[in-house]
Amino acid sequence: MPLPLSVPVPVRVVRSLPLLLAMALNATAGATVLTGDCSAREMQWLCAGHIEVHSPHRTLRVFSYQNRETLVESEQRGDHWRLIMTRKGSFVDRPVDADSASRYSPAVWGKVQTPIFLTLPIAFPDGPESVPAEPVTQTVRIDNNNTGTVSTSRGADGVIRFQIRIVGEDMAPVEGSYRDGLLPPLPGDFDLRGWHRVPNAWFEKTSPTPAPAPERLEQLR
Repeated sequence: MPLPLSVPVPVRVVRSLPLLLAMALNATAGATVLTGDCSAREMQWLCAGHIEVHSPHRTLRVFSYQNRETLVESEQRGDHWRLIMTRKGSFVDRPVDADSASRYSPAVWGKVQTPIFLTLPIAFPDGPESVPAEPVTQTVRIDNNNTGTVSTSRGADGVIRFQIRIVGEDMAPVEGSYRDGLLPPLPGDFDLRGWHRVPNAWFEKTSPTPAPAPERLEQLR
């Protein structure tokens, strides 16, 4: 039996969440504002160390670290790529040009995660630790036109498993797992040879020409 519908959020939140999510997880000044205090009740869902999302034709893994760096892994129809986001820019593990750069934009993976951050904070406003171990299915109201069906359970390892379907918005159903708590930083000798910078028009006044990354992550810190 679904639980009562939750308090709706404004429709503008539905439309702008991919951008807000990218800002929250991107290693920029925006990230410091949005995820700077993981103890704050409203920030707890954004302080996720590892999220894995499966949607039609795509698997996405996002790792977020205590120093505000983020590593994204994407698999789509046999195409695999990794993106690392640092205070000095974003880099993907392949050459890029003006035509391909948009494929690695935060909007791409931000949209895949949008159903998670539209529904789980409403279903469990007290944060990830309030998700029970036993399976629970809820219907939450996102706004006047959108509802979401959320099924969750918590494993003995603390990982939250979820299945989410949003009704009324053009979003594919997703399933996956969520682990709260930002991860310790990646080692400074993390190998970036063969990686290239991705222009990011959201956070940069001009889009730089794609260029090779330095050999090691420590050179971006």
